[in-house]
Amino acid sequence: GQWGVRFSYLPQHQPRGLADAFIIGADFIGDSPSALALADNIHFGNGTAEMLRRATKRTKGATVLAHQVSDPERFGVAEFAADGETIISLEEKPRRPKSSFAVTGLYFYDEKVCEMAASLRPSARGELEITDINRGYLQRGELTAEKTPPNAKWFDAGTPESMADAADTIRQTQKAQKTILCAPEESAFNNDWISRRELHHLAAALGETEYAAHLRRIADEK
Repeated sequence: GQWGVRFSYLPQHQPRGLADAFIIGADFIGDSPSALALADNIHFGNGTAEMLRRATKRTKGATVLAHQVSDPERFGVAEFAADGETIISLEEKPRRPKSSFAVTGLYFYDEKVCEMAASLRPSARGELEITDINRGYLQRGELTAEKTPPNAKWFDAGTPESMADAADTIRQTQKAQKTILCAPEESAFNNDWISRRELHHLAAALGETEYAAHLRRIADEK
């Protein structure tokens, strides 16, 4: 499809902030749309997949996800117009937040993002800020916000405590629903990106684990 995933390690390049990802990865991204996912962010829950599909279908501009939180001063904050849908401002860790909606660490951009990242100047803390890219799209009238579904979960698992909270919530949910959440191999199979044979091969590589058994059940039941 139009969305690709690739990981690379460039020891000769010292990252200068989140937006620098689009300078490091410019050759790979080329003229394609792309997404940036922060590794310590976890999204799951009813309606999440549909929300992400809407974001990936947009061919122009950028899309950010907004999740309502009780402590917005810890995050980048999106302010909305009276319609509750249109973003009118973005602030990074404001002392007096203009809304309770935090911008999560999952961003979707069109092909212009690498050029925009290359034009950024470092912020006061010496970094190329992802918020500045989002503001650039906002100024062009090309920034869309997707509010997370009411019952969906978002964890900014960047600390040991928040990671433990996320792990406990997911464990309890999996136990109650008798399933495994967010299995990438299962998603790939259900979207016809890999075959039944490939799913069995991936499961075999995981040995006699509970996760491998889950993948084999998915392959055999569909």
